[in-house]
Amino acid sequence: MRSDEYAAAGDLAGRGYGSIVSQIHETHAAIAARVFGSLGSEARPIELAHDAIAGLAYGSTAAFGRTLIQVAGQGVGLAQPDDAGSLERSPVGRVAKGALNGFYGDLLSAERNSLALEMAVRVGGCDLPTAPADVAAAFSEASGRLVVFVHGLCETEDAWRLVARGGVGGRGAGAPRPPTYGER
Repeated sequence: MRSDEYAAAGDLAGRGYGSIVSQIHETHAAIAARVFGSLGSEARPIELAHDAIAGLAYGSTAAFGRTLIQVAGQGVGLAQPDDAGSLERSPVGRVAKGALNGFYGDLLSAERNSLALEMAVRVGGCDLPTAPADVAAAFSEASGRLVVFVHGLCETEDAWRLVARGGVGGRGAGAPRPPTYGER
């Protein structure tokens, strides 16, 4: 992974950690409110102290953990060589990026996060510049027929190769390789 991808992953993981701590705090607060509500007004001073202490504890835990995770992502990124390959260079990396974008794509795109996927024409696992000469060179043997594939949520163009790899509707030993979606 490239250094910017580690930093972007650290940022996203830190936010996720903070969100989980917030949800736990909200659950704790809801349970405490029911308990204190059943105790009556005599317990109000204790409830106020409890809520203040819990708020401070959860707030500081979320902030410290979020910051620690984000800094760790940046630190690991700084340790990467300048020529480190992108996460997109491996099928597992592309699947992970597709899943992240399926869940957080709007957020990643709005913040220009390095893990954001933008709509693109792709060839060989890479974005293709869409200048007419670049498209003509990449598809020099193309016919006059055009097919546009739009994959589902949380996927990348790798989903169109699943049948060819035996992923969906797999094949038994010795069976011929089924055609890819494109070949069909």
